[in-house]
Amino acid sequence: MFMLSPCLYGTLNAQIGISFTQFTRFTVGTKGAITMVVNKSSQKGLRNGWTRATFILRNDYLEKIKALAYWQRKKVKEVIDEALAAYLKGKKTKPRMNE
Repeated sequence: MFMLSPCLYGTLNAQIGISFTQFTRFTVGTKGAITMVVNKSSQKGLRNGWTRATFILRNDYLEKIKALAYWQRKKVKEVIDEALAAYLKGKKTKPRMNE
């Protein structure tokens, strides 16, 4: 994996005007090499098409999700991804207005 340190990012930005988002990040996952342009800090270290988000949810839902993940030998994010995919399947959405 090739990565530039945060200090080097700042130096490059100050010296020649290259910002963090202009770099292509190369990461290696379980299914091989992935090339991803990191546009947000919430995408750092993730596979292409993924981002981090914070949500507030009920305690009982979280406990059920953790139990399902444990007994199915999956990660919590995999259980949540499957649940959201099942919920969103067949739903029609309109694009949101740009803020």
